[in-house]
Amino acid sequence: MSAREFPYFLPSEVALHKRPENCWLSCLGDVYELSEYVTRNSESPISQYLVGHAGKDASHWFDARGRLRRYVEPRTGRRQILLPFASPKPELGDGMSKPLHQPAAYGCCARYLEPGHVDDHSRLEATELTGKCWLELECLLSSRRYRRGRLTKKPRTCSITNVLTSQRAVITVCEEDSIGRIQERASIFNRHIGSYTCKFEGKLLQPAWSLTENGIAALESDSYLGSAGITYVPNLLCYFNDDLTEM
Repeated sequence: MSAREFPYFLPSEVALHKRPENCWLSCLGDVYELSEYVTRNSESPISQYLVGHAGKDASHWFDARGRLRRYVEPRTGRRQILLPFASPKPELGDGMSKPLHQPAAYGCCARYLEPGHVDDHSRLEATELTGKCWLELECLLSSRRYRRGRLTKKPRTCSITNVLTSQRAVITVCEEDSIGRIQERASIFNRHIGSYTCKFEGKLLQPAWSLTENGIAALESDSYLGSAGITYVPNLLCYFNDDLTEM
């Protein structure tokens, strides 16, 4: 599946999934659904940490290569994983009652890896690092197994007006969303919206293209119209096609 085919999510959508049985997390632009892992490994400190940060972004745990941040321990000169020592302990979810701890054993992470992911250097480093169990988290988020989609780079606000009924709804969408995906988001206001064609300023919008690709540029958040302090919100006009979708 290409990056374009992955669905995009708003940070506010990820934030709704913050329980052990419904645990999402974003990291380095990807969105992960980790409920299965957390449920299956409920006693693991990794699961406890994931639930404590569920619904949030964990990009600051990793470097640009997708590896957990390291530091050199001044007393021993050995490289150690910065997580979780440099981060505050999270509040545990309802399904996680035990406190966080640092186990001595290192759980094997091979089952989460894509073929050829681990090189000899990584294996050697894994044997030398303290807190080795946290490498399982690194392996977990480097695998595609739990990837749910992508995190939008920019939320956008737009309005959708049903020309047939004059009803108007204002929604927040992802910059990368296609017009078809925006119509799906607006289906909570009109379940037959798939039977409508969208136009903007008289121009027919391509369903597979995003707002920007359709020529609807995004203005900066501090751009206003006039002196009234009104933020610019593009208005999409939806015209009924006379072919109701099935119930």
